[in-house]
Amino acid sequence: MISGGRILCHEDTDRLLSDYALIKVSPQDYEEIDRAGVLRRRREAFGWTLLTDQKRFYAENYPRLVIERITMDEFILMMLKGEVL
Repeated sequence: MISGGRILCHEDTDRLLSDYALIKVSPQDYEEIDRAGVLRRRREAFGWTLLTDQKRFYAENYPRLVIERITMDEFILMMLKGEVL
């Protein structure tokens, strides 16, 4: 993925669909989780939607969080419009 002449991501589609995810978190959960694996974030009415390439880590360590499979459309939207941490 290239934007503005910069490479934003160079990843196989299979890895992107298996390892990347969207995490839905409240403001309180956002403050408590390890954000090292968060690539982008987007403000929502309920708190934050986070893009990560560490889906397994968050699923194993934060089982109460809502973790959704990513689609290519959501991935592109988050990479282009999501806020960088």
